[in-house]
Amino acid sequence: QMGDTLSYVRFPNPDGFRYEFFAINFRDAPLHSVYLDSFYIDKYEVTNRQYKRFCDETNHPYPKNPHWDVNYFLGKSDYPVLFVDWYDAVAYARWVGKRLPTEAEWEKAARGTDCRFWPFGNRWILGAFNYYDRKEDTLSETGVIDGYTHTAPVGSFPRDRSPYGAMDMAGNLFEWCFEWYKEDYYKESPYRNPMGADTGRVKSKRGGSWLHHYSWGACIHRYYQNPKKAYDAVGFRCLLDINTYHKASP
Repeated sequence: QMGDTLSYVRFPNPDGFRYEFFAINFRDAPLHSVYLDSFYIDKYEVTNRQYKRFCDETNHPYPKNPHWDVNYFLGKSDYPVLFVDWYDAVAYARWVGKRLPTEAEWEKAARGTDCRFWPFGNRWILGAFNYYDRKEDTLSETGVIDGYTHTAPVGSFPRDRSPYGAMDMAGNLFEWCFEWYKEDYYKESPYRNPMGADTGRVKSKRGGSWLHHYSWGACIHRYYQNPKKAYDAVGFRCLLDINTYHKASP
């Protein structure tokens, strides 16, 4: 089933990655290289089905959604969960024995080995992922380019697939990342496994969303959000360290 917790994308290089990042504006700058240890990352964004199970089994509050009624999950099991703040995402990740990806890990998962601009290549493709269509000004169900006025079930856009097989990294929802956001962090970040600033006021997020222009979905762009607030355009996926996986395996 879509969104199953066992759907991983594996990064098998036992020696880690030496990876060059690209930048086109100040916030995304500077161009730099990092080394990343190997990891697994969820193939899909965490779904309503998965998050509901977490809430039901741990008594964690349901998503903070002021617009939806008690039927929040009804008929939308395979849609990505939204209206979860950063702390909700961390709580879920810990419950399943994982964590949130760092910005560097997220970007590596999206761009592959050739440093592409989009998960699907260097050229934008009309309707390749779930973004805010020009015809959606009224959020009506007619006239949309990609077929969805809001979020879509995970994996609905086969072109929105990274070289490693991770889905929906350009659109659908922004995704929470592990670290505190600092605009000039990569001018001073360590070469090996950068984990972000030690302190801050906002957390990093990556990707694009159904609510934003398609250009926001480029792999390289950096964004941030208040970690205590939940949004209708932010979700998450989880990461599993290779060493953690091997320790847990029989």
